[in-house]
Amino acid sequence: MELLPEDVKKEIKAMAKEYLILYLATNDDGCPRVRPVTMGYLDSKFWILTGSDDAKVKHIRGCPQIEICYPISKEEANGYIRASGTAKIISELDSKASVAERCPYFTQYWETPMDPRYTLLELEFDWVEYLKPGAALAKRYKL
Repeated sequence: MELLPEDVKKEIKAMAKEYLILYLATNDDGCPRVRPVTMGYLDSKFWILTGSDDAKVKHIRGCPQIEICYPISKEEANGYIRASGTAKIISELDSKASVAERCPYFTQYWETPMDPRYTLLELEFDWVEYLKPGAALAKRYKL
């Protein structure tokens, strides 16, 4: 598997707004579980803010392997960005506060970064697969 070329990286990053709605897959005792989530891209890292009691947090505690899929539609053509890696539960308050203060929906769900109902996940990816809208085949790259 080849490394992600700079031109493809730029093309993908151009789609990576601060917050994207995409699909996250976790592992629940060997069974995949997929749900839509909002992923943030801040400080060159990928983040998901979620509820501490959410099933995805339990799944990640048991198995940190995750996969995401972001569907893309452009001019009547479809494609996607898919990536696989791991999720870490971040307990360090400075990171939780930094991400929370830049999240437009944070106060709809939590009071402060110290709110025990708030969990911050950091996603780290090993590979990415990109199906450019209109292309016949996806290409997978190592990160």
